[in-house]
Amino acid sequence: MNMHTKVELYKNAIESEDPTVEYDPKGKLVASVTVNITNLSAARAYRDYGQVAYNRKIMRTVTPLPIFDYCLIDGVKYLPLERQQVGLRNSIMLKEAGVQ
Repeated sequence: MNMHTKVELYKNAIESEDPTVEYDPKGKLVASVTVNITNLSAARAYRDYGQVAYNRKIMRTVTPLPIFDYCLIDGVKYLPLERQQVGLRNSIMLKEAGVQ
């Protein structure tokens, strides 16, 4: 597995009524990892999931990842849709944020 893509994993920021708590709209950086990223083709999305889907990616890693709400890949925001873990291998389907 060719792991060459740097990905930043984030938790969503929670607004607080406390004025002493600093609010960062970007969220809290959970981890910065190097993983394998591949595009999910429309044909495979239709075959495996029954719908044509564009702008989807599959993120694979051999180590467990922390829980995250979204990630940044080359400055583009992606949301996790489906997670699968078999042994130590993790596979997460990602959808580009703001795209149907």
